[in-house]
Amino acid sequence: MPLPLINAVAAAALIGYALVRAHQYRAFSTLGFSLAFPDGSAIRVPLTRVLVDLTFIVMGVTFLTRRPPIARNGDARQIAVAALGGAFSMLPFLLDGAIMVFAPRWRAAWKPLFMEESPAWWRTMLAIACMAAGNGLAIWSYVVMRRAFSVVPEARELVTRGPFRWLRHPVYTGQILAQSGVWIFLATAHGGWLGFFALFVAVQLYRARAEEGVLSAAFGEAYDAHAARTWWLQAPRLRSGM
Repeated sequence: MPLPLINAVAAAALIGYALVRAHQYRAFSTLGFSLAFPDGSAIRVPLTRVLVDLTFIVMGVTFLTRRPPIARNGDARQIAVAALGGAFSMLPFLLDGAIMVFAPRWRAAWKPLFMEESPAWWRTMLAIACMAAGNGLAIWSYVVMRRAFSVVPEARELVTRGPFRWLRHPVYTGQILAQSGVWIFLATAHGGWLGFFALFVAVQLYRARAEEGVLSAAFGEAYDAHAARTWWLQAPRLRSGM
């Protein structure tokens, strides 16, 4: 499939998904997480929902504005894992929706593995903070890297501004932080979400390693110097003379 067509399809799917849900903003106060307090009162926090929808829109725009790749990873396994990682965070919700439509009787057994109905208020607040920080970081990163955006391991341009000044992979960092908020909110004693979250982190680490290989091959010493002064689950490496 030609790259312009791939970009158009991906942008239409991402932006379209956000637009399909746009009518729900008429009842804005009902969106987002429900924060229940010990005294029995409760409020809704729409911020998380707004950031999620904004993420889809910004990602859609990046597909339309990104430049063609100058280097690609030809490893089919790494490409497949990276493609899976791009949609990984949505899998439980897609599966839950499919069960509701095609096998509703199974949902009584499935839902307790992943979703707690009324988490404690402090868990909800911590989840909201993680999701807001993570999605905010990811959105900032998408805006900064819009011409270099890619789902699979590809090199378009070396981005060292914005959050990339400190983090080699701010998108993955933001996604892991946001997903930790989802896990904190929905996790149950059964451990379904914990297992999913651990696998999600493993996939993002794998994607980052594959991506670094392509970027290092494409940009050489410039990327290696950038990697040496930025963070990714480890401190920057100090070079001699610094």
